[in-house]
Amino acid sequence: MSLKDRIGFVPHGLKELFGLWNAPMQDYYFSGDGDSMIVSSAGYILSALVGVIVGGSLLYFIGKKVVKN
Repeated sequence: MSLKDRIGFVPHGLKELFGLWNAPMQDYYFSGDGDSMIVSSAGYILSALVGVIVGGSLLYFIGKKVVKN
């Protein structure tokens, strides 16, 4: 469901940003329609792990840089 469907309009600033970013794993989903619950769950869990690893790595390296200075 899009923002326009939910609230009836799209704010001007968001219209300008449309298409700027495309999620690599949109809706935490990997493959086609009709997948089993196990495949869907695995995709969701993998997405969460990737997010935690990327976020944790960023915090770690930023923290190292702050402490170094």
